[in-house]
Amino acid sequence: MRAAALATALLAATLPALADRPLVSETADVIEDGACQVEAWGGRSTASGSPAVRGLAGFFSCGVGSSTQLGLGASDERSDGITTRTLLVAGKTTLVAPADGRTGFGVAYSFDNVHVQGEGSKFDNVNVVGLVTRQIAPQALLHLNLGWTRSRATHLNSTTWSVGVETTTNPTFAVDVYGDDRGRPGTSGGVGFSITRDFSINAAFAQQWESPAVRQWTLGAKLVF
Repeated sequence: MRAAALATALLAATLPALADRPLVSETADVIEDGACQVEAWGGRSTASGSPAVRGLAGFFSCGVGSSTQLGLGASDERSDGITTRTLLVAGKTTLVAPADGRTGFGVAYSFDNVHVQGEGSKFDNVNVVGLVTRQIAPQALLHLNLGWTRSRATHLNSTTWSVGVETTTNPTFAVDVYGDDRGRPGTSGGVGFSITRDFSINAAFAQQWESPAVRQWTLGAKLVF
């Protein structure tokens, strides 16, 4: 159960919804109609007194219409002989598109199915998140998220939040503070580099300030087509 709990912490940091890594906060914009993207990443999480968790994850999404993005994600986390696999269905709808001098608003939504080795599969988390994106400098964006999560496994409702800032430069830099109403916040920082117009790589470090603190390192890549 300890390994499964740490794997859940890894998943929380690496599958926020549709956000472009290394950003953790969700953005209020969507990709254009008919365009698709694939993100893949690997990570390692550690916490004092617990075995490390190694994970792989991927997310595929496409623009549907002028204001919606839909996607499917999967992750595989392994620790101390226990494997946790998660399938995620997620979407995002822009209500007001962000632009120069205009604040963007949107909503993200998702649910997942979790399979823990030896415990079977179950539909678990349902998430709804309100999104705000605002340009705060010529090459910097601010993202604010406020959401609600329902865990069927624990029968608990949680309020979630995050604040993120990213640059629109190449390389891209991102920092986030995020959390919920049941624990201490986490922080994340990362960098992304566009190798071509459609292909980029990224790296990030995150820490959840619980006791013991959970630390995570990830490397990822994204292809747009």
